[in-house]
Amino acid sequence: MENYNFYVKSDNLFLFLCLIIVLFNTCGCSQDIVESTDLSSSEIFSCCDADIMLFEDYADWNLTDAESYIEPTEDCINDDFEDAGGDSSYIDISYNDVTEIIEPLDKIKLPERGFYMGILPNPSIDRDYDITYPMASDYAEFVPVWGEPTPFYRLSEVLGGWWGDTFVQKLIRGNGMFPLIHLSFFDKYVNLVVPPDIEGASLNDPVWREAYKKAALDVVKIIRPAYISAGNEVNRWFEKYGIGGDNGFENFISLYEDIYDSIKQISPKTNVFCVFAREIAPGKEANLDVLNLFNPEKLDILVITSYPYPGRKSPDKVPDDYYKKVSDYMPQKPFGFSEIAWSSADYAGGEKSQADFLRDVINRLTANQGIKLHLLGWTWMHDLSDTDTVNIGLIKYDNTEKESYSVWKVISSKN
Repeated sequence: MENYNFYVKSDNLFLFLCLIIVLFNTCGCSQDIVESTDLSSSEIFSCCDADIMLFEDYADWNLTDAESYIEPTEDCINDDFEDAGGDSSYIDISYNDVTEIIEPLDKIKLPERGFYMGILPNPSIDRDYDITYPMASDYAEFVPVWGEPTPFYRLSEVLGGWWGDTFVQKLIRGNGMFPLIHLSFFDKYVNLVVPPDIEGASLNDPVWREAYKKAALDVVKIIRPAYISAGNEVNRWFEKYGIGGDNGFENFISLYEDIYDSIKQISPKTNVFCVFAREIAPGKEANLDVLNLFNPEKLDILVITSYPYPGRKSPDKVPDDYYKKVSDYMPQKPFGFSEIAWSSADYAGGEKSQADFLRDVINRLTANQGIKLHLLGWTWMHDLSDTDTVNIGLIKYDNTEKESYSVWKVISSKN
């Protein structure tokens, strides 16, 4: 960021400071001029009756964005009066150049049901994305976005290119839905994802941390999302590496809080969070005490993934308080599922159990427990293939609708 400096006589300092407040908050010189005209800094100040002399004139200083603001630099008072023309009655005051406040592009009204529904519109045997995304929009409001999938250090590049134009702008936003952006700092083996130009990194490496933070901020600037996750199923890292050491989870917590604050500085209305896994492995519940390590003020939503069907033939085997145990750590926080699913395979009770679980998720397991549901994201629309044994899609690969898809439509009540 470039700085511009100006000087004011010290005996007029009080008047000057008052003027600055008025100028940058209400633009007392002329609100209409500032909102409608690109002015140089000298032109803006010259329209005000003030004893100000510019040290440098920055031409084409754009203030047309009404949401731009100016923030004092950390060292706004410079005691080196000699540099101000040798007159100690002048004080050097520096300000950052204009920083734009980002407004999220997605402004979708909360449905009457009280929560947003989302799904990944994966293709089927003869349905491509041009069909599945409009289908999804009939009954859902959001789509998870991982890129191709893409490592965090390339995500802004991918989202700013043809992939983002096609999937985010055309298929998601073009069909009236919003993207839920995901970043992840580890791979499927829970090993740190490292850019190729960084060697031997760990979670406390300042170069790696800066790269991850920059990736999150770049994505916000390019996509302007209403929702962004700065880490997926982050407690899987906690359970593998523990809290301390070079790769200890405490390093992620401090990094996450830094990312949260940085995003809020440029896009205050973006919902920022990280995602936790309810099950750390198939049939194994996560250690939820990890939630005590986080500052609730820096999680806009408490979001989890959940696949509770392994080892259970019926959803009634899921305890009533299964998700309340999570929400009780932050009871006033909006609650969400970025991914949730039940299999329609015989080993999990078939299609009826899948449909019953979907009903339970919005009633017995959340609303009846006093949980304020905000996001309900089913993992994907179609089964992955004819030979798929996971079977968590709401529609079979051959396009046959399962019983759960009828339940999905009823819950949505969009049509």
